[in-house]
Amino acid sequence: MKQILLAVLALILVLIFGFATAGFDVFTKNHSIASIGITSASSKKMNLNLLGSQKDLSLLPEGIKWDPDGHISYVTFPNGNRRFFIEGNQSAYVIDTPTPVTLAQALSKNPSIKKVFGPDPGISYRNNYATIASVVQTDPQNLYHLFAFTQYEQQAEGADGTYDYSTFTASIGLLESKDGGNTWKDYGPVIRGDDYIDPGTKISGAGEPCAIIVNGYVYVYFVDWAAGNKISHPDAIYLARTKIFPDGGLGAFEYYTTSGFNTSPSNLVPVISMPNFANADYASLPSISYNKYLDQYFAVFETNVGFVQATSIDGINWTNEKLFYSFAQPQSDRQTGDTWVSYPTLLSDQSETSDGSTQGSGTLYFAKGIWPNTAHQLTAISFQFK
Repeated sequence: MKQILLAVLALILVLIFGFATAGFDVFTKNHSIASIGITSASSKKMNLNLLGSQKDLSLLPEGIKWDPDGHISYVTFPNGNRRFFIEGNQSAYVIDTPTPVTLAQALSKNPSIKKVFGPDPGISYRNNYATIASVVQTDPQNLYHLFAFTQYEQQAEGADGTYDYSTFTASIGLLESKDGGNTWKDYGPVIRGDDYIDPGTKISGAGEPCAIIVNGYVYVYFVDWAAGNKISHPDAIYLARTKIFPDGGLGAFEYYTTSGFNTSPSNLVPVISMPNFANADYASLPSISYNKYLDQYFAVFETNVGFVQATSIDGINWTNEKLFYSFAQPQSDRQTGDTWVSYPTLLSDQSETSDGSTQGSGTLYFAKGIWPNTAHQLTAISFQFK
């Protein structure tokens, strides 16, 4: 009897294994291996390559200098009109085009360019600098409802009425528009950093924002310049978030810290730290999007020695840092007359409706100038993952 029971049990196991194997064979005939999560992201070509020659897209004919001065953002409206937001002359400008074309194409068609926001000497936190760095559409039912994240600078004013550009106090402001960005309501600074001081001594505070929508939140990546009074750390990229309400409005801001997201900007943890490259010195100027080719979040940012790429599956934990654009000399070693580049923005504006998403190809926009006094100007070069 014992032998019979063992034989029956063995037969049952064989039948179960056979059905399972057959089931897997049928499943794989109707589903790609990638669709069931077996292929790793490493099988995709993840190296960002720059192609062709650089293109000068200077806005000097429009009287706009020092552009871009941060991330370049854009949105597309239901009627097909597209609006780019770019910084220059310490203010915010829009470049409008009636069809969804790239920024480079728009500039070749003599587009409408106008100032929509800027500094106000009567408002201390933006007395001499106020630019729009990132714009998001939070209400799918009303794409003309925009929120913008700004870089504000409070600069020390001298007795002669001039401003000190080198020792400002930075903050990230929040603007809201109900008309697609023609007029704005200013909510003032919403992100100030973990250790800021009054202007006139050193740069402190928070700035260089780049915002994207992630799982019902707006994630705002920013750089924190700690004054060294309460805390000291290398300049790096940090994260704040705000929940999106059903009507497109935004909630209170939370910061990524040693204990997760908290409403207090203390014990901040950088999500992108200074890379382990020789003379990297800092991580700044994030340009972040969800890359549909990689199926991951993708970051381009600046260090002392060049532009770096990184990837993330959740927008918080970043890996695969690679230097893809080396500077002619480190930023800290620039001498009078040196050509230098900065302020990178990665866009797939040939196909995507906003800067919040990218593809496997597109354009890297950045600033190029002569150190230290010749105003940097908009420059572009094509990219592709290879």
